[in-house]
Amino acid sequence: MVGSTYVVVLRGSSATRFKPDGRLAIAEFLSATGPVAVIFRTPYRDEGLSVPVPRELWADVRGPAPSLDLATEAFASGARMLTPFVAFGSERSSG
Repeated sequence: MVGSTYVVVLRGSSATRFKPDGRLAIAEFLSATGPVAVIFRTPYRDEGLSVPVPRELWADVRGPAPSLDLATEAFASGARMLTPFVAFGSERSSG
């Protein structure tokens, strides 16, 4: 039994930055609970400077799981597996 659809949002410090309107979307990444949609992006904050400041890397992961606990564990694991590829792609596109 698959259960419900969950959304898990993760964040972490990273030198990887997306433009304010940029993101990396992966439609069907296979997690331990089934296929999930993953979106990586960088939030920007107004900190009183002349331009918004990029902050940490966010991963928004959505998909099916039998419970919130299993969704959190499986989706975080999936996002961690993809993070090195996100960083590598970011370096390749800026260099």
